[in-house]
This record gives sequence, C-alpha cells and structure tokens, in this order.
Amino acid sequence: MSRLRILLILMILGLSVGACRPPAAVPTRAATAVAPPPATPAALPSPSVAASPASLTMPTRPATAELSATAASTSVLPSPAPPTATATQPPPTPCAEPGRVEQGVLDSIVAGEPMRYRIYLPPCYGQDELLYPTLYMFGGNIHDETIWDNLGLDEAAEALIAAGTIPPLLIVMPDNGWLANTTPSGPTSDEGFVLNELIPHVEETYRAMPARAGRAVGGLSRGGYWSLMMAFRRPDLFRSVGAHSPALIDSHAGPAEDPVVTGATNNLGDLRIWVDIGERDPYLPKALPLHEALAAVGVAHEWWINLGTHEEAYWRANLGQYLMWYAAGWPINPADPSAASAFGELPPLPTPGPEPTSLPESFEGAIPVTNEIEALERAIALDSAWATRAKPLAVEELLAKPDSYVVEKYSTWQEASDDYGFGTLQESPSASEPVWVVVLKGDVTVHTMGGSQDTDGITLIIAQNTGYLLSMASTAIQKR
Repeated sequence: MSRLRILLILMILGLSVGACRPPAAVPTRAATAVAPPPATPAALPSPSVAASPASLTMPTRPATAELSATAASTSVLPSPAPPTATATQPPPTPCAEPGRVEQGVLDSIVAGEPMRYRIYLPPCYGQDELLYPTLYMFGGNIHDETIWDNLGLDEAAEALIAAGTIPPLLIVMPDNGWLANTTPSGPTSDEGFVLNELIPHVEETYRAMPARAGRAVGGLSRGGYWSLMMAFRRPDLFRSVGAHSPALIDSHAGPAEDPVVTGATNNLGDLRIWVDIGERDPYLPKALPLHEALAAVGVAHEWWINLGTHEEAYWRANLGQYLMWYAAGWPINPADPSAASAFGELPPLPTPGPEPTSLPESFEGAIPVTNEIEALERAIALDSAWATRAKPLAVEELLAKPDSYVVEKYSTWQEASDDYGFGTLQESPSASEPVWVVVLKGDVTVHTMGGSQDTDGITLIIAQNTGYLLSMASTAIQKR
C-alpha cells in the first residue's frame, strides 16, 4: 500500500514538472486576407448620339460589365462575363487635319496660255468618298487668284465649318486675267473658259459635286458683273449667284451680256440671287437699275445697301455673311445633292437696307459734300479705293501744300465738263446737281477698268448731294 502511495506521488510530481515547460511551437496557416466586396459602379449616362450621314455606320462598344458583390473567398475572381447589351458610341472627333489652300494651273485653249487658280479644300478632304458643293469666286478686273485668299475667305470658311454653321465646301478662286477684261461672252471668251474649261477641270480633278445643285458663283467688283452675266445666261448650271459691290460696266458687252437686261428677260427659274453694295460705293448708281429691273418683273433676289465703299475692308467685313448665304442653298449631306434641306439653322440675316426705286438726291448713308474740306476728305476716301500711293493722303498735308491739289465747285455737271471736258453724264439725277471737281496730284498707281497705270495724279468728280463718285480720270487733268 505504501509502495502504491509512493508511485502515485512520483507520477504527480512528474506531471507537474512537464506542465511547467514552454509548449512546442505549433505551425499555423496564415489567414487569407479577404478584400471587401467591390462596390457596384454607378450607372453611367448613355452617350448622346449625333446625327451622321446615312452612308456611315457608327461602331458600337460593349457596355461596361457590372460586377456583383460576392462573399469573402480565397478563390480567384472570374473574368467579367461577355456583355449582353451595347451602347452607341459618340461620333468620332473631326479629323485633326485642317483645311488648306492649294494652287493649280489649267492649260486653257480659250486663253491660249496657262490660267492660275487657288482652291480651298475643307478639313478631312480626301479621307472619305463624299462629294462637296463648290463655290466659284471671281476677283475684280485688277485682281488675280489671290484676292479672296488675301481677304481671308478660306479662314472664314474654316471657322464656320468648325462651328457647324455651314457644310464643308470647295472654294475655287481663279485668275480671270486679261481674258475677262477684253471679251464679252461665248465659247472664246472668259465665259467660255469658266463654263467649258474651269468647271469641268475642277469636277474631274477634285471631289466637286458635278451638278447644278452643288454649284454657286460669285464675285466682287467687276467679278460681280462676270458672275451675274454667266449665271443669268446659264441659270441651268448654278444654284446661286452673288455679286458683291458689282461694277456693272463692260465696254465689250451688249444687251446679251447685260445683267440688267438678261435678269429681266431670261427665265432664271429658282436661281438664288444676292447683290450687296456699300452706300458710298461709286458703282451704286450702276447697280441700282439692276435691282429695279429684277423687282419690276418679280424676280426674287436679295438686295443690300450696307455701310462702306468699294474697298477690301468692306468685303472682308462681310465674308461670313456671304458664305452663310451661299451655303443656305446647299443640302446638309454633301453625298446627297438631291436633298432639299439647308445645312442646320443659319443665324438671322440683318435687317435689309433701304430699297429706293430711283437714285434720290440724298438717302440714308449718303455723304453730302458742302465745302472744300469735305470735298477733299471725300476725294481722299475715294482715292484710297482706286489708287496706290507711297504715303496715304491727309487733308492737313494737302492744305499745307496748295500746289498738290485743286478743288472747284460747279453748279452742274455740264459746267464742269465745259472746263475739263468730261463728256456728257446721262440718265442720272446727278447731272443736274452741283458737283465738285477734285484733282489730287503726285505719283500714283491708278487702278481702272483697263488695268493699272502709273500717273501724275487723279481727278475725281463728286456729286454734292450724295458724295457719289460720278467719274474719275486717271491723271491730274488741267482746265482747257
């Protein structure tokens, strides 16, 4: 019994000693870090869809797959399931390539020599199969193919196209050269060059819409006369015609070329017509009969008398209005020349100017000339439109040099003509009103209908009541 007690005591002591030792380290598996379940993304608004040409199919992209929240797990998340729906992609951003102006040369059989031109090509030109409406723009008799480019017509078109105000278009700016100044009409004239050579060349070389619906023609000064002459004779070739400060004079033309005659007698159909001119333009008395003739027979046309005179500043200020008007006659989709709708919503046109039925002694915008200083000021303003001087004239400088000018007032044109030999002024109310004869001396290059010439000055005959330039001589004329 005693032995059993001793053994029991020894066993208890052994267990007690073992319990006091530090336990052996037991390897454990690190717990898997569990990321919180992903939040469901907020619904994105559907992208707006812009109208695109019917011939273009816009690609689509898959809708964003929506991930559902799952319980914590050590397994790899599955890839998103294939989408079951698609969303329309917004139209692509317009190409970064801007529009450009290129120079070209056409070997003309009519002219017997190469004829230069410039052409504006819109952004993205050549990157698609679209055909573009084409605007043919003529300069004046003293200009070449650079005038509309220098005025900024291409920059104005670029800005309006980028703003979505007008559709992309081609603008052809030819040098009509001596041909337009010395020929009337027909196949061997400037008309023959434009209709039979230039237009076919452009439509074969460039992506120009080869149809009446896609053509317009316009011009400034003498170019305005040429555009009216051609469009009124061939309204089947053009949708629109514009004349900007038209100089409706042509010593080589007869009734068959005169827009005042052809506009009232030819069947112009639905030809769109625009005529604008400055209220101080010396050619206003010549343009007014055109407006009267068209109105008399009910031919619809736009007639504008604006502030300004016959100068580059006037045309430059109206470039945007010109382009918007031409574009209003063209379809929205360049690939569809049969479309009737115009491109978008055009900004409203300004309130029309006065529409006098005859040339009165004075009207809104006229500048009466009542004394010698005003006559000099008016003559200087007109001189700047016709002459190029090394240094612009100033009234103060002229008054300081009495031998540099002459100013005389006459009660009628005929009295002035008796002294200076100006000839007869017919069919004008100004023939019976007082006139001012102003001679501005000095070396000057004068630009006239026959071209440019270096002379010893310029002589201007100005109507007293309106400030109109009634006549001009490209020299400092002396009294008889």
